[in-house]
Amino acid sequence: MNRDVRVIEPARRKPIPVAAVLVLMLVLSHFIVVPAGAEENSAEPESADRGFLNSLFVTAQFGGGMMVSAGAGLAFFDNVVRPELLLGYTPEGEFTDFSVSAKLNTRLFAIPLSERVGVYGGLGTNFTFFSGNARVASAAFLSQEIDVTDVAGIPAVGFFIEEHFYFVESEDSSVVFQLGLGLRASLF
Repeated sequence: MNRDVRVIEPARRKPIPVAAVLVLMLVLSHFIVVPAGAEENSAEPESADRGFLNSLFVTAQFGGGMMVSAGAGLAFFDNVVRPELLLGYTPEGEFTDFSVSAKLNTRLFAIPLSERVGVYGGLGTNFTFFSGNARVASAAFLSQEIDVTDVAGIPAVGFFIEEHFYFVESEDSSVVFQLGLGLRASLF
């Protein structure tokens, strides 16, 4: 018995263009800069007299794409826009070995809990180059942070949680979820 068998291949989904995510981030940061920094009782020290650059910080993170990572960044516009550069390592999985990551975090809201403590929420984007397979993974993420100012002579220390959604280019064009936990300390 000879039957004609037709294989129907699933339609290939187009990944979300990275440029569209970046444009969305820039547009959102333009409208969000004033509300997030406008809190009068913010837990951050007075930064109006510091000018354009508010802080230099160091970051240590577990998860969020790379297994472990550390890096540094700058904070602008009353600590609302924070680009950072991270170096990391991932021992196993589809994306492995050493990595370099460029991250942009934008604060969306600030909730002061006391004079020294505040809770912040934000949105960001992350581009990571993994040396194991020479691939770049892009992600959008949500972040929640608790900042405490003037801790043992350090201007601000923050604990953060980030929910990363990586856009992985593969046959099924999937979105991969990664949770990141970290610590950030301002140097000035």
